[in-house]
Amino acid sequence: MKALVIIILISVTFACENGKDLSNIKSSDLIGVWTLKYSGESGYPYHFSQLAFMDNGDKCILSYKSNFSGQFNVAYYKSTYEVIDGILISTVSYSSGEFGLPKGYLIKDKLIHYDESSFNVFMIKPQGDTPENHQKLVGVNPNEICKVVERYKEHSEEVVNLST
Repeated sequence: MKALVIIILISVTFACENGKDLSNIKSSDLIGVWTLKYSGESGYPYHFSQLAFMDNGDKCILSYKSNFSGQFNVAYYKSTYEVIDGILISTVSYSSGEFGLPKGYLIKDKLIHYDESSFNVFMIKPQGDTPENHQKLVGVNPNEICKVVERYKEHSEEVVNLST
């Protein structure tokens, strides 16, 4: 009998969580730094990103990948973002690395869970195949991540200008 009650409580809790109206989430709810751990697909067993959401609408990402040989690759992304009707909309303004995206590239992620310490999205443009789970990092300043992305971008442009 106790097992049946526990199963019912878990089912109701799960149904309530999934039934939350996430259309009232605002862009300002995401301000801060979040970490995203990937599943180890694409030949990278250790892959995570730190996403900085700024109050001015900027979003900066440092994405770290390690292959099976232990070699690391870092990619840098900057975009603008806004949340509209439960959809996180990002427009790329700069990116680097193996999975670089063109300027103006549009990404849409449907929020499927949000609380103050975590949020989950499912990519709908381009189409994703698994939910992405983000956890809030405490004590990390989003400005610092954006400064790293900006410095990398400036240095990359200097290298290109020197070679032309």
